[in-house]
Amino acid sequence: MNLIRNAVDAMLESKVEAPGGMGLAITTAQAADGGVQIAVADTGPGIAAEIRDTLFTPFATTKKTGMGIGAGRARTERPSLGLANSSWRTWVNPPVGFCLLSWRDRTTRTGLHRRRRPGGALASLPCGSAPKSQTFAPGKTIFSEGDEAEFFFEIVSGTVRCCSLTEDGRRQIYRFAGAGEMLGLGGEEIHGHSAEAVTEVSVRRYRVSSLHEAMATDAGLRERILQALRDELSAVRTQMMLLGRMSASERIASFLRDLSERSTAADGCIHLAMRRADIADYLGLTLETVSRQFGALKRSGVIELATPCQIRIKDFGRLEAVAEAA
Repeated sequence: MNLIRNAVDAMLESKVEAPGGMGLAITTAQAADGGVQIAVADTGPGIAAEIRDTLFTPFATTKKTGMGIGAGRARTERPSLGLANSSWRTWVNPPVGFCLLSWRDRTTRTGLHRRRRPGGALASLPCGSAPKSQTFAPGKTIFSEGDEAEFFFEIVSGTVRCCSLTEDGRRQIYRFAGAGEMLGLGGEEIHGHSAEAVTEVSVRRYRVSSLHEAMATDAGLRERILQALRDELSAVRTQMMLLGRMSASERIASFLRDLSERSTAADGCIHLAMRRADIADYLGLTLETVSRQFGALKRSGVIELATPCQIRIKDFGRLEAVAEAA
């Protein structure tokens, strides 16, 4: 979507009229290695040679109002989208314009945007001592902001919200974490945020001191921990975009799109583990605004509210269009 919008903008802004007028072609083909190739071509002026090498660099843009993060974000988030084995090519062929062969992916996937699932449990890895299993009822605190970071946690089941409170008591949720994800790795001597159970949550608790010892000799464990930190940084980047550049409708649509991409339900339903108030605090909106936006999407036929906690996406294309309007 980002590429198509850029192509249309380039043609509208171009002062050079291409033979035959404006045109945009999107083609698909099967690659020789069994992967998928998607190409987008337009009749704009093409990409200048001096900026071609920085095309995927964050914040590099030729637009007056652009942020320059679309193409770079697509490339850097390939692993989280399950496209770690994909490759990219770009070329310029004036006056035909910019054409990008977006990916050649050799992984087996059930959906184009399905996110990477977490790896196996850490229980079998040498963390120095056996982990302790714990269960938390909905609403209970796993650890609090300011607590000594003596332990880190691996989620076995359930949904956890990671949040902080301002001095005047306002709450900001920056992440919802699920099975296979880890908590409590981002701080130093104290936890920089709180982790609370949204649903009933089961975790494995490990001592941070044991982790340090094991990482010194276990390359596989080091990679798991690094991936967990990368996932947390990705969550922070997503949160920055949601709060900094998106309207209320775009935030809600992006949130539902991401949940849909993560969902494994055969009927395509999204189960909302979190309350509307949690969604509001995650998206930086009021509870009333969240309810209005859900209602607007329902009336426009984009979603169906089977129950307050069950949402079915009826028109994913329109949902994507709303989410990508930022």
